[in-house]
Amino acid sequence: MVDIGSAVGYLLLDTTNFQKGFKSAFSDMKSFMDKSNKLAAAALGSTMTKTGSALTKYVTLPLVGAGVALGNFSLGFENSMAKVSTIADTTQVPLEDLEKQIVDLSNETGVAAGDIAQNVYDAISAGQQTGDAVAFVGNATKLATAGFTSSSAALDVLTTTLNAYGLASEDAAHVSDVLITTQKLGKTTVNELSQSIGKLIPVANANGVSVEQLGTAYSILTANGIATAESTTYLKAMFNELGKSGTDVSDIIKSETGKSFQDLMNEGTSLGEVISILQQHASDTGVGLSDLFSSVEAGSAALTLASKGAEGYNGILDQMVNSSGATESAYEKMQTTTWTLAKAFNEIKNVALEFGNALTSILSPVIQSFVDMLHNLATWLSS
Repeated sequence: MVDIGSAVGYLLLDTTNFQKGFKSAFSDMKSFMDKSNKLAAAALGSTMTKTGSALTKYVTLPLVGAGVALGNFSLGFENSMAKVSTIADTTQVPLEDLEKQIVDLSNETGVAAGDIAQNVYDAISAGQQTGDAVAFVGNATKLATAGFTSSSAALDVLTTTLNAYGLASEDAAHVSDVLITTQKLGKTTVNELSQSIGKLIPVANANGVSVEQLGTAYSILTANGIATAESTTYLKAMFNELGKSGTDVSDIIKSETGKSFQDLMNEGTSLGEVISILQQHASDTGVGLSDLFSSVEAGSAALTLASKGAEGYNGILDQMVNSSGATESAYEKMQTTTWTLAKAFNEIKNVALEFGNALTSILSPVIQSFVDMLHNLATWLSS
């Protein structure tokens, strides 16, 4: 037996394609992960950007805007109060108390605090005492609302009337009531009266014609279709003739009563009764009432007043004398939904004003430091 040896065999597994496939799959997975990370980062970045934009738009900018608005409210009112302080007698009312009174009146009436402060300044300038100024402006503000005019126009007509007649501050409410009653009984407004009555008051006062008589005359003339401005012209011409010595009507009054027109007015005789005396004289002598006057305007005023007769004139005059509460009543009627909303918004502004004052006091040192820094920088740069 011959031994020819052993045969040894090896089975080799070819993994080349497997390794290539695995590497390819790993590479694809790595690529996918890289792209995913980039996409995630991009998405996160976009989200952060949008969040930042939203915060800027809906939080930061409104806060900055609110801060600016608060600052403006505060600074504007501060300037108004600084103006008041230049003429106010702070021994009567400390400036802090005056400021509180102004804000309280603003909340009550719905008029901006800055406007109230300006009116207080104007009232003091026109001769009102500091201690009375805010209450006086309160009357003017209500008159403005009830009389369909601006607070400045109402303030002007009140100060003009009080100064011309030598009345006290506490008489402002009565003058206001007379003006509102004139508006009610005539075909005019306080706004129209404020533009004209100042031209007539000096002549009326010089002849002893009271503000109640003026209101009565205005209400009759305007109710008869004569415009407020024309009524002023007519009445002025009539008062000049009645009060001037040597005119026909002046001489007739003196002959019939033994007194001058001024004497009769100062004694409490009504203008209607004086016109009635002239009308009776005209009837007795066979002439027309207007013929007794040298000017057409004066004669037209007398004829219109005579249309009511002395009794009718005195009835209206009585309403003027007893007009207490007329302004308050008309003011309450003007408190519509629109007025209520405007008043509420004004109160919000006044709250913002207080925040603005606090904000300004906090930021003032910071701003001053920044200004000092800029000043130092400018000094350094210039050298």
